[in-house]
Amino acid sequence: GDPLAGVIIPRDSIVRLEGAGWVYLMNKAEGGEAFTRKKIPLDRPTEGGWFVPGMFKVDDYIVVTGAQTLLSEELKAALSPD
Repeated sequence: GDPLAGVIIPRDSIVRLEGAGWVYLMNKAEGGEAFTRKKIPLDRPTEGGWFVPGMFKVDDYIVVTGAQTLLSEELKAALSPD
């Protein structure tokens, strides 16, 4: 087929939740850093991870270590009362 532009996301960068694959993007925020979880398709496995076409820009920072810790903290914060 035609070539696709995309990135290979390392396996350790991917967390699974509710039957889907997710990665965390680091956002530069005032006063520190913030993270956003983004759903990705897991239909193109490669030897080094998963190929994801057309979803990311060249200046996106994808979390490559500690993604599971971020997910745990996100879910813990959602469960704790304010």
